[in-house]
Amino acid sequence: MTKGFELFVRLFSMAAQGIPINSELISQLLNKDGTVNINLMASVSLAASHQQATGMMDLSFQDLYVKLPGFESQASVCLSKVKSQIMTAISVTDEIYTLMNTLEKDGITCCILKGISLSRLYAVPECRISCDTDVLISENDENRAYELMKDLGYNVVPRTEYSHHATCTHPYAGKVELHTDLFFEMINDVIFSENDLGEDISNERYEFEINGYTFKTLGITENLIYVTMHLIQHFVRSGTSVRQMCDLLMYCKRYKSELDMERYFSILDKLSYRGIYNVIMSCGVKYMNFSDDDLPEFELLSDDVCDGFMTDIENGGWVGSKRSESFTVFHTFGSLRAKGREKEYKQYLKKYQRERMISSVFPKRERLIAKFPFAKNPLLIVPAWFCWLLYGFKLLKTGELASDVKDRSDVSEDEKKRLELFGSLGIINTEDI
Repeated sequence: MTKGFELFVRLFSMAAQGIPINSELISQLLNKDGTVNINLMASVSLAASHQQATGMMDLSFQDLYVKLPGFESQASVCLSKVKSQIMTAISVTDEIYTLMNTLEKDGITCCILKGISLSRLYAVPECRISCDTDVLISENDENRAYELMKDLGYNVVPRTEYSHHATCTHPYAGKVELHTDLFFEMINDVIFSENDLGEDISNERYEFEINGYTFKTLGITENLIYVTMHLIQHFVRSGTSVRQMCDLLMYCKRYKSELDMERYFSILDKLSYRGIYNVIMSCGVKYMNFSDDDLPEFELLSDDVCDGFMTDIENGGWVGSKRSESFTVFHTFGSLRAKGREKEYKQYLKKYQRERMISSVFPKRERLIAKFPFAKNPLLIVPAWFCWLLYGFKLLKTGELASDVKDRSDVSEDEKKRLELFGSLGIINTEDI
């Protein structure tokens, strides 16, 4: 990974843990001739603004203005963004509590997945950026929950047959994904090798407080299993993120003494994913200001493997170049994991692709309205449908609806590097790549 990205990762983790930025770190922003390295300026501006807004920085902004010419204009913009993020996060938490309380009062058992259940581990919870809130309910309560959410002002787009969550939007709560399962069928079958992880996660719930509100989330070990597997499915499909890594590291540090690691490792080993856990813990120690003593037992991996993993994030994960979700990698990964039953895997893909195509061409009215609000007018349903067809063409371009997996000799250089990285972590057999 580049020096700039490594510095960003260190600054990000320092802000998450409440570790003050110091003069030594700031000096890394200067070139040998004493001028400011503009390429690194944005990273320190964001992290410094975060810490200034939350009272964690041991250097005043004035000191930074003197040391770093040009920093003032960068910092003022970032500081404004951080303050806005904090206010938005507080508003979202208020609305989510209202939602959860409404569902519970009507007898609908629900719990938070990820989101604010993890943000409370950060030095300043409101500064953990999240684009949505995930809520888990029973499939039996799904329709009743839709009606209650509509009464609260949510626009509800019910889940499709191949999906595991509905998408609901609110003017103040933002996007809420209402889950009836932890992962959708294709992820369970391809990435988790037909092991339904819902069966490994009990109904145990853990209560936590944030901003004076009490919420429920998965049990302590259950949450670790879910957060890890959620990270893994993102890693395989397009790449994980610095924040997802930080979530897992912060969680392991906070609940180290309470986690059932024997049970956790048995699930990772069954799925051949222990290498991903090891590389994240190793990168946490090497690049993110965590110590061996902070974390549960893990194997410290080599610098080359860790650098390869971080480079993958820089090239495609959050704050990276945002690679598109690669279905070539996803399907190749699936075929390698399904060795010995490739025929079944291809049959499953065809079934999934057929259902996806039908849904893409003939969406439910709620989905049309969510994408094109003018479709609320019955007279404009047909024009909205023609607009929607463009979405189907986008799916074809991604390769998601491709009928066959590319030959492995035909993958791009980036895709090949990702598959080789999977091999170095032991999640596929490198001899089969």
